[in-house]
Amino acid sequence: MDQVVELERVEFARVQAREAVADVLEQRSELAFVIAAHHLASGSSPRLLARVRHRQTDATVRAMTLPADVRQAAVAQVERYCEARVPEDMRSDVRIEHRVRGNAITIVERRPPWREDFGPEWSSTKVAQLRYDGTRWMLYCSDSSGRWWRYDEAAPARDVAQLLAAIDEDVTGIFWG
Repeated sequence: MDQVVELERVEFARVQAREAVADVLEQRSELAFVIAAHHLASGSSPRLLARVRHRQTDATVRAMTLPADVRQAAVAQVERYCEARVPEDMRSDVRIEHRVRGNAITIVERRPPWREDFGPEWSSTKVAQLRYDGTRWMLYCSDSSGRWWRYDEAAPARDVAQLLAAIDEDVTGIFWG
């Protein structure tokens, strides 16, 4: 369902509209497009208006609890995938790991600091995210701002193996470059 939302206290001249919308909405909805930034008929200050599409799948993801058996099976597959992705002799230079939060499993690439003054912490780069909507898994990719977007090249699946294969295949180059 589309909804028009007025964004208050956003200086749209200073901020790109897409970033302003995402910040105000706290990434709870998918931005479809910005409609307008205009003066009201009464002559008051400009308002930034945006059309926001609420996706049923996103609402379901937040509402559904990931069943323990589904979680265990998916995490086990993702662990095997991450371990197999990097040869053992290269793991001091790069690691592929995962994190589980709520109904999502995020795959990240980790690298050691390349300069000593950066400290001992390894850096993390988001690779992909698998989200469970109550009946199936969906694959998401991250943009340069760290926001997650549905990866359209892979259909939702009941098993994460199909989505892990899509990450490996990476037909668009979004996951591995």
